[in-house]
Amino acid sequence: MKKFKFQLEPVLTLRKQAERLKQKEFATALQLLRRCRESIVEILKVMDETRNGMRSAESREVDMNVVLAHRRYLNHLEMRLSALGREHEALAGKTEEKRLELVEAAKKKKSLEKLREKRIADYNYEAAREEVKFFDEIGSVRSAIAGKGS
Repeated sequence: MKKFKFQLEPVLTLRKQAERLKQKEFATALQLLRRCRESIVEILKVMDETRNGMRSAESREVDMNVVLAHRRYLNHLEMRLSALGREHEALAGKTEEKRLELVEAAKKKKSLEKLREKRIADYNYEAAREEVKFFDEIGSVRSAIAGKGS
């Protein structure tokens, strides 16, 4: 019997490549989301430090220009935080979209892999049947030769 050849092997190869591409895209989206979260945490830290600095400055005599500068800086940070919040929402949606694409690519690849396994099992079953048939023929030929010899 000839060697097993899965006819859809090129398609399976393409699906594996597509899955790897989706994995990379998902990893990139996750990395962007993580960086955005880190930026949000960093801004929150800076805002807390700025507020604490203002509180300690309020206990002693401070120039109003310094207080106004602190307030403008805090307003700037709040606007930046708001923009990052919107960016985070968009990135979270994009990450979820990439995750779903990856799941779909994995399903497509898995279905072809299962089909391949089934075809291999069918091939092995047929090969075993042909082998049994071959040995049965050899046995019947030996029986016939032994019968003529008697």
